[in-house]
Amino acid sequence: MLLKSEILVLNWNKKALELKNEGKVRESLILFLKAEEILRTFPSVKLQYLTYNNLACHFEKEKSYNRAISYLAMCTKLKDIDPSCKILNIGVYLNLSAIKSKLNLHEAALNHALKAHALLETIQNSCLKTICYYSVALEYEYLTKIPFALHYYKKAFEISLTFFGPSHEITEKIRFSLRFCKEKPSTTVDSLCILREKTSYSLKRSKRFKTSRNCHKEDNYEKTDTKILNKLINWRAKTRSESPKLNTSKNLRQKFSQLSQENNRSAAITGKLEEKLNFISKELASLNGKLSSIGCRFEGENEEKSLPMKFNNKMNAAVKIQKAFREYLKRQQKKLEKTVKFVESKERDLKVIPFFLMNFDVTRASKRSFTYANNFAIRKVEKKVQTSREGPRNKKKTTKGLLESIIFIQKYIRGFLQRQKYKKLQKAQKH
Repeated sequence: MLLKSEILVLNWNKKALELKNEGKVRESLILFLKAEEILRTFPSVKLQYLTYNNLACHFEKEKSYNRAISYLAMCTKLKDIDPSCKILNIGVYLNLSAIKSKLNLHEAALNHALKAHALLETIQNSCLKTICYYSVALEYEYLTKIPFALHYYKKAFEISLTFFGPSHEITEKIRFSLRFCKEKPSTTVDSLCILREKTSYSLKRSKRFKTSRNCHKEDNYEKTDTKILNKLINWRAKTRSESPKLNTSKNLRQKFSQLSQENNRSAAITGKLEEKLNFISKELASLNGKLSSIGCRFEGENEEKSLPMKFNNKMNAAVKIQKAFREYLKRQQKKLEKTVKFVESKERDLKVIPFFLMNFDVTRASKRSFTYANNFAIRKVEKKVQTSREGPRNKKKTTKGLLESIIFIQKYIRGFLQRQKYKKLQKAQKH
């Protein structure tokens, strides 16, 4: 039975390959690196082979050959831990030979291909045999050992006819390469071999001394043509420039760790927000209950007899409170416009929904202070209503006006508290 972590690694490898086929290269690389981090916690040799091989293929397609070779070297070290994984070792050696041949290191590529051939003697797998024979023949062809190349091309062609069929792409490719190899004579020298011999060490002198006795001291050397050699050197420099050396995978791992930390923070923030929203909903329900009780008092028959005597003073007080809040809101809007321009200029990976930001928690101390002020104003209004002497017709109008003004003030108080919390959260995001 597979463990949960092993199932996760397999699923991430499958999803990464699917995303790679769709063209989403960066997302597939992130999933491969996730699998690599999980494999550090527990040793699973087969899954390590799988992930490292997939990463090597990914970097090989992006022409970052040094990284690909480093991951394949890690796979070869796993051979000592679990020697039973022979098929996986064969795939690793074939991939190494393909990458080394692209870097014009044909002797090293041939050695890796022959190692895969030695492992295939004990295993009967015709698909791997065709690929192995073809790679060995190709490397012999690069090294101008054409009889060996023809021998392995013929073997690969015979197996591909029986396994794939005569009309398959692989058989046609092997057939074409076999014909091309037959046309070459065995004594021809390939340009790649000349490069390997001439440019692996320092250049030889272009001046060759004569050994004849009759020549003078001034004419004791003869110039040779170095045009061909210079052309080959320039060609090799171009091939090296086409395969640039990129940085190691440390930068990508650091970015992945940063993203994981930010995701964990966002999850923690959402959990806290849910708790605080529940707390706010409870307090709002309690305030609504108080408002309903106040409305019932104003609508009662016993209180209708005592209408507001000092109603004008109460209305003036409510108007002053409203003006103060409006002026405060205007000031806050101006500050927000400045902050929004600063925040919009910055690009951030983590984006929180503004709904949760607006309904963020309110500290109990500030909440109590506002509720205490509201209750104090309501009690004053009740006393003034009891001491009033106007008629019953003006009672209903005054009570309705008072209730509307109280509700209006409470709405603005809630909005003010929410905006204050939104500002605090914006400052935290900036830091």
